Amino acid sequence: MIRERYILILLLIVLAIGITYRFLDSINPNPKVIHSVRESKILRSREKDVPSGKINLNTAGFSDFLRLPGIGKVKARAILDYRKKNGGFKNVEEIMKVPGIGKKTFERIRGMIFVEGSNEEKEKKDEDEMLIDVNTATLEELMRLPGIGEVKAREIIEYRKTHGFFRTVDELLNVRGIGKKTLERLRRYIKVGER
Repeated sequence: MIRERYILILLLIVLAIGITYRFLDSINPNPKVIHSVRESKILRSREKDVPSGKINLNTAGFSDFLRLPGIGKVKARAILDYRKKNGGFKNVEEIMKVPGIGKKTFERIRGMIFVEGSNEEKEKKDEDEMLIDVNTATLEELMRLPGIGEVKAREIIEYRKTHGFFRTVDELLNVRGIGKKTLERLRRYIKVGER
């Protein structure tokens, strides 16, 4: 008799679990997979592994370089700086002369890059594309700037809300916590645009 009760209770539990599962499944027949932040970064890095075509080192833009595996914002900027300073690349191997790009990175991107001509207009556009607009930048974007942590980034946003858009880069000196040294460090990374 005790054994029969035990079996009956066990069957009722299994039945309850089955009904609950069926009910939850009918509520959301197309469940979305929720990825952790780490999984999302892995997925994004895999997307970057397959650029749509080969990239010309002498005409590619900042965002083009970001599509290459192993090339982030710092290395993309370094490639553009090297190209501007040296008048372009003569061959693909020359990319290994760019600070931060060694043989390992070169081997990963070798089949995705080529060299042909140069384009000054494209370079100017790339420089502008890389700059962070202090009038539209988010907290996270501002925090990527050298010398700007969360506190200073919030101060910039608060100043922007209170006083309106910045008219010049020098106006950042009016933001609490930003002095001449910090501003000089920021100049090559920021712009004042879109109002």
